[in-house]
Amino acid sequence: MTNFSVRADFFACAHMTRSYEATRYYLNGVFLDPESPRNLNRPGVFIVATDGHRMTVFHDENGSADAPVIVAPDKDLIKYALPGKRKHETGDPCVKLVNENGHARLQRYGAPNGGRHDEAPRAVNLSIVDGTFPDWRRIILEDRAAATVLCFNGEYLGDFGDMARRLTGSPAFSIMAADPASPALLRMASCPEFLGILMGVRGGASGLPDWIKRDYSAETARAAE
Repeated sequence: MTNFSVRADFFACAHMTRSYEATRYYLNGVFLDPESPRNLNRPGVFIVATDGHRMTVFHDENGSADAPVIVAPDKDLIKYALPGKRKHETGDPCVKLVNENGHARLQRYGAPNGGRHDEAPRAVNLSIVDGTFPDWRRIILEDRAAATVLCFNGEYLGDFGDMARRLTGSPAFSIMAADPASPALLRMASCPEFLGILMGVRGGASGLPDWIKRDYSAETARAAE
């Protein structure tokens, strides 16, 4: 069994976008894709999950994995690892999901003195999905320099999604904005009587993160060899 160590909060959040469809069983877990096969000088692990409609990608620069592997966790792991169970709670980068020689556990690292917390690691159950995860990199466009960046409050978007589901049976709605500084207009295809207006918020990230650009560069260099 593949040995690995990754941030537990990243793993649990990625799990939220995995698939539950039996026909696409290879999407029924979280894909751990070590960076080292593409760039030997940059250790780290990509943590990826998708259900075909949405996808989550995290980069754990301090993570490690012997080989690419699709991991399906049990509900207890998600229960203990998923941040936000209490108001204002955020992820803890010191809690790792560790699998060594078939024994999986949640382990806290990074003691105040720089040491390792070994007290009471929590054993968890994992299963390996025997399949081939799709090439997630193909979904991400390399050049998005001309893309318009819009930043919204995620809770407000969720409220509109819930409203759409209750009115039309589908959580889908369209978002239109002339530019990042303008209020966005929201429409529901099956409810022409509705018009939503959503103000943007400051602080949005733009462009591709450096770690994905680095991964593209390494992949391009490998293809040219």
